[in-house]
Amino acid sequence: MSLSRLVVALALGVSFCAAPAAAQAVRRDVSPLDLPRPGYENDGIRAGGAVILVQLDAESQYDSNLFATSQNEINDIRFELAPSVELKRDFSGGGRLRADIYGLFRVHADNPREDSAAFGGSASYALTSRNGKRLLVSGGYDRVIEARGDPETRAGPTDRPRKIDLFKGEVGGRLPIGRIFLEANLASEKVNYRDSAEDDRDLSNYRGTLRLGYLISPNTNLFVEGFANHRDYRLAQDFNGINRATSTVGFFAGVQKELGQRLRGRFGIGLFRADPESPALDAFTGFGATGELVWNPRVRTAISLRLSRGDVATVRSGATGAIESSARLSLNQEVRHNLLLRAAVGYLDRSYRGSARGHLRTVSGETELEFLLDRRWALYAGASYADRNALGASDRFARATVRAGIRLKL
Repeated sequence: MSLSRLVVALALGVSFCAAPAAAQAVRRDVSPLDLPRPGYENDGIRAGGAVILVQLDAESQYDSNLFATSQNEINDIRFELAPSVELKRDFSGGGRLRADIYGLFRVHADNPREDSAAFGGSASYALTSRNGKRLLVSGGYDRVIEARGDPETRAGPTDRPRKIDLFKGEVGGRLPIGRIFLEANLASEKVNYRDSAEDDRDLSNYRGTLRLGYLISPNTNLFVEGFANHRDYRLAQDFNGINRATSTVGFFAGVQKELGQRLRGRFGIGLFRADPESPALDAFTGFGATGELVWNPRVRTAISLRLSRGDVATVRSGATGAIESSARLSLNQEVRHNLLLRAAVGYLDRSYRGSARGHLRTVSGETELEFLLDRRWALYAGASYADRNALGASDRFARATVRAGIRLKL
């Protein structure tokens, strides 16, 4: 464990001290990892007017705490294969089509019960007119494997990882009217746990937002956003006899601004009220926040900060509700022309109300270095660490991973 922590600490330290490449005249709102890189471009496969990008990652990974437990930690080595295919098509008139499919297949050296297969795909179509009107339609499906460190997991070390089917759809648009603009969005998600032991966690989630904004200047706008969310569980009651269906309404008020070419961001604060259908659960009014700040000190460097706070679903015994607050600071850096770096540190706090009152606080860090051999092949290595603190011993864990692999892009 101490060796893994040292590897992560050193990797994160190197990432923040890396020397940037020379500046070039390119867009600053593009990630440094996606900027033009002569000699290493991945142009993909042309098919008519579409571009198809194929990627295959093959890696080995050491996990210091496979089951995310506080005692009797078990380490293991796993092998991962991650293929993906992405299609891009731009149309005259402002239309843009994006679609992708992917897979993630894991095999473990010592614990074959942890072997898993995740996969999925999505598609979206956006239409943007010259006067700023915009329409977006998207949908997708994911077969997800529940993480061992998930705050709501019930699966123990002797249980197989939980499989989850996620179906999602979204439609939204933007309508400018002089200095005023309206943005509306409707989204739905269906969550289906494949294991009958999780039947009370199956739910459909529906969310709608309406944003009214005012352009103070071309680089600054003020906005007020109202939202409504409804969680409808498949079972009328969870395994503790509680109806968990909940409706939440709230608003954010904030500002979105660009400060020159180097700094841009948005931030909003507001209130929300969660109103459960069951009389056994109390309604709750809380403080909400959302925001993102991106700083480009140099063309080949991007530092971003994301913040959020809001109501989340829970079926934890004794919990009448849960609030989740998160902060994530990340770095994307072109260290050299063919050496790319990603790094991030994060904080996540899940606070429960009711007799299960308490906090799950997780501090995490991760980093990855990618060395481009040519247009198609790359080597990469990374490390991650997470430490969760909680009142109950069963909710605590510390976990480190170290990984290395090869990446093929067509």
